[in-house]
Amino acid sequence: MSHMDEQTDYDSLDDAIERYGIPLENRSFVHRIPATIPLSRFRSTSGYIRADRAAGGPQLNISFGWTNGFMSRDEVVAVFGDVDCWESPSRAPLWGVSHPLNRMREGNESSIRSVDRDYGTCEIHHLTLSASGACPSCE
Repeated sequence: MSHMDEQTDYDSLDDAIERYGIPLENRSFVHRIPATIPLSRFRSTSGYIRADRAAGGPQLNISFGWTNGFMSRDEVVAVFGDVDCWESPSRAPLWGVSHPLNRMREGNESSIRSVDRDYGTCEIHHLTLSASGACPSCE
C-alpha cells in the first residue's frame, strides 16, 4: 500500500507497520520498541509512522529504514542492544537508529546503502526489469 497523504490512526503497531509497508526484514526489529517503551497511539504521516509514548515525551518516528525520537543513546541501546545509532539532525538532541534493511546515508558518504532487488528479466530483451516491471527497451 502506498503511504497516505492524510494522517491515519491505527489500533496497533502491527496494523500500522502492515498498512504503512514496513519491509518484513525490519518488522522484528521495530517490534523491539514497545517491549521497552510503552506506546499509546500510532498515526501514519506522509513520511513515517508516528508512535506516541504512553508516558509522554518525544514521539518516535518509524520509517521504512529508520526510527528516530529516542531520548538518548542509552535509550537506543536499552531497546536494540549495541547497534549503530546517530544523533538526529532534524530533531536534536534526540537519537535515531537505522533498521537492518534501509536506504540511509552512511556518515558523510554521498552513497546510499540500498538493497539489490530482483524484479525479473524481460523475456524478449533479457534486460533487468525496473521496480515497476517495465523493460527499458520495451518502453
